[in-house]
Amino acid sequence: MRTFFIVNPASRCGTTRSIWQRAEKLLSSWGWEYQWAFTEGPNHATSMSTSALEQGYQLVVAVGGDGTLHEVINGFFRQGKPIKEEASLGLLPSGTGTDFAKALGIPRSMREAARRLLRGKSHRLDLGMMSCQDLKGNRMQRLFANIAEGGLGAATVQRVNARPKKGGTFTFLAGTIRTLVGYRNRRLQVTVDDQTERRINAVIVIVANGRFFGGGMKIAPQAEPDDGLFDIVLVKDLSRLQILRNLYRIYTGSHIELPEVEVLRGKKVILEPDEDLLLEADGELLGKAPAEFTILPRAVRVKC
Repeated sequence: MRTFFIVNPASRCGTTRSIWQRAEKLLSSWGWEYQWAFTEGPNHATSMSTSALEQGYQLVVAVGGDGTLHEVINGFFRQGKPIKEEASLGLLPSGTGTDFAKALGIPRSMREAARRLLRGKSHRLDLGMMSCQDLKGNRMQRLFANIAEGGLGAATVQRVNARPKKGGTFTFLAGTIRTLVGYRNRRLQVTVDDQTERRINAVIVIVANGRFFGGGMKIAPQAEPDDGLFDIVLVKDLSRLQILRNLYRIYTGSHIELPEVEVLRGKKVILEPDEDLLLEADGELLGKAPAEFTILPRAVRVKC
């Protein structure tokens, strides 16, 4: 397959540049014919992805974290339609979180991930489409691969992304605890498939295609990225102390056993808050609610 690698040298606290140099030697020793380029700033990976597909590349590989993957996936589509239906997406995880790679069973080791990429088959996976306000108040649409979320997680992403990220699990755990100090639960209405309604005080609302977020938190333990459904995890009105006491549960997925946590499943989710509610997707702060999330079944081929 004609392959193009999109490499984010700033990911994993700037170490991906040197990691890629070693990986490239490995790929060349295997006789893999490919082209590659470094990203140069925000959203560059999206335009690079689109350009690679228009030039006839059959496999476009994101080398970086969940944010890099997020940008590359959005480059696979134009006005909601795939640019090249038969093209495949690949992933070599080298970022702070790499949560979607974890959901797909892709090793964090660059050598092992590259081996899987070379030998693996393409599988059709779902994507999510989020429609909301951007941070300037304009309407926007954005695809996401893994998880979109409103509430505490988005506030944590805002904090974490404002400074250099040095490691996955610790970075997001520390960021969550710091954010929690001044965080206040939000009142909102959640509607699933135009039928099920919940009016709640929420710590966090998760719209999940994958299982993990926040550098390994198993927030949606039953989510499958190829079942045509979101798992919607509602964490209701817990106090700060209750959150801290139960934070460890998120890493095992046992938080869904708490009476304050409800899991719904559906193809469309609408969030209507009474006040400002920040939104993030794939670890990128994108905008604010009100928002609508729609599942796109089997929308993209992923080689893994």
